[in-house]
Amino acid sequence: MKRVLAAAAFLVLAQAQQGWEVTGTVTYNAKPAKGLLVIIEGPMSHVVETDGQGRYTLKGDPPGLYSLRVQAEDNTSAPRPRSVSLAAGM
Repeated sequence: MKRVLAAAAFLVLAQAQQGWEVTGTVTYNAKPAKGLLVIIEGPMSHVVETDGQGRYTLKGDPPGLYSLRVQAEDNTSAPRPRSVSLAAGM
């Protein structure tokens, strides 16, 4: 049986002149979650791993509608993917 990972992703969207940036912290049971994958998919895709404090930063271009999700190495993920609209230079 798959174990569902309960994680909360907190997003801070910062729009830079050249592309976009998404930063946040992933927690599990109110503690930072280290080593989880944060995946963004849309006009481009990118994957980063959370650091020892549960933090992550995604940067990219072009603007558009993206899906953001958190996933453990065993392919379990929670909460459901979030849709974010990212723009540059605003």
